[in-house]
Amino acid sequence: MPRFLFLNGIVARQYSSGLRCRAAVIVLSPIEELASFQSPLDYEKNERPRNGLARSCNQAARQRSSAFPSAGFSLLKKWSWLASGNRIFVGDTHETKATSMFRNSNGSLHRREFVKRAALAAGGAALGGLPGCSPEADPAARGTPATGPLKNKRVGISSPHKVEILNELYEDMKREARRPESQLEVVVVDAGADAVKQLSDIESFIAQNYDGIFFIALPSEGLERIVAKAAAKGIFMLNHGASPVTGATQNVVLDQHFTGAQIGKFAAQWINEKHGGRAEVGILGNSNDPWLTIRTQGMKDGLRDHAPGAKIAGEVHGHSIELGAAGAANLLQAHPGITVLLAHADDPGYGCLTAATEAGKRDPNQFLIASCDGTRLVMDKVAEGGIYQATWSYLFPFSATAWMRDMIRCLRGQKVPMTRTQVGRLVTKSNVEAIRVMTRDPQAPEVQKYYDDPTVMRYSDESLKTPKV
Repeated sequence: MPRFLFLNGIVARQYSSGLRCRAAVIVLSPIEELASFQSPLDYEKNERPRNGLARSCNQAARQRSSAFPSAGFSLLKKWSWLASGNRIFVGDTHETKATSMFRNSNGSLHRREFVKRAALAAGGAALGGLPGCSPEADPAARGTPATGPLKNKRVGISSPHKVEILNELYEDMKREARRPESQLEVVVVDAGADAVKQLSDIESFIAQNYDGIFFIALPSEGLERIVAKAAAKGIFMLNHGASPVTGATQNVVLDQHFTGAQIGKFAAQWINEKHGGRAEVGILGNSNDPWLTIRTQGMKDGLRDHAPGAKIAGEVHGHSIELGAAGAANLLQAHPGITVLLAHADDPGYGCLTAATEAGKRDPNQFLIASCDGTRLVMDKVAEGGIYQATWSYLFPFSATAWMRDMIRCLRGQKVPMTRTQVGRLVTKSNVEAIRVMTRDPQAPEVQKYYDDPTVMRYSDESLKTPKV
């Protein structure tokens, strides 16, 4: 039976784009036999471990999370991923501001000041990584056919929480896995917004010798240790979480600053056209998430560069629909001249819509709301032609399909790039239906060109590291 090392005092927080570990591990607890189960699904059905250590870990996580509204975990509809360290080739060649987050002038990773407490590794020596499907896990040696179905293989998906947008992502992944040429078994395990359980789920996949693991997990040194453990066993680890993880076979990230800047530019053009280049703007940012602050800064930069006469009247934190609504209401009350609300993500953006509508803002010639993510809920609002006038879509159906295709390549012994950056499209009323058609079937022959389109996604052999605190 597997043994698990639990960390006492993990602090789990949820943001509009997913779960992440704000601070982790106040006390490193000894190894105890916490639970015995045969599979992640068995663990899902059984009661949680009853010994004191497990209870203290789970209680600590619950106590920390209780400081947030209940919607914090129930409205996990959007995600963000760490901005890419890659270069952008859209228009003028430039390096993103996010790049500097990973490296100093010598190209090495530097420390960040935004978190004051470090996550501790959960014991064990660091093992070698498996970036880019390295030859240490030669599929021929593991009995993987270079062609034909992969019926004898299993991959697991470790999910932080059950929400519709993640369900859609996983369904697109499973559709790709079920294709006749692959027939790959996929098992999805949900952590129920429990940071400790998610680490245990990944450990269970490893203990059962799954051939590959997808994860959208809380970043921590404990996670890095688990990834290293999997790599040492020849298990492919593909990450689509909020930050890159050292040693992952592949990290999928978002181009945060660039996409935020496109929303800022759109708002600036509207201000120039409707208000003569002058307007008061309210910002809904995320002060707890350093990577989403990059996106927020992009919105400000795009606004400043294209409408220098616009003024940012105020900025508040908001990562959910409820906090977005409350924050926007406060901004509109304190600054009644605001005519633009920009949100770093669609959930707070939707909250802005509620607050603005209640304040009598209904004329799209006089008021604008825009955000990032491209959720179906917000695209529906954009299609109505009201005050919610734009969102940035990361085109997640293509990302889900590419993610599964890269895992299949790994299982067949093919090399995959270490990093993929998802970019996307600006969505407005003029093109929302075209974006819906574009993303309706990511397997359709006519859309395969987008997997090679650098304005949708781009690959790099750069190996990203877990940001240190």
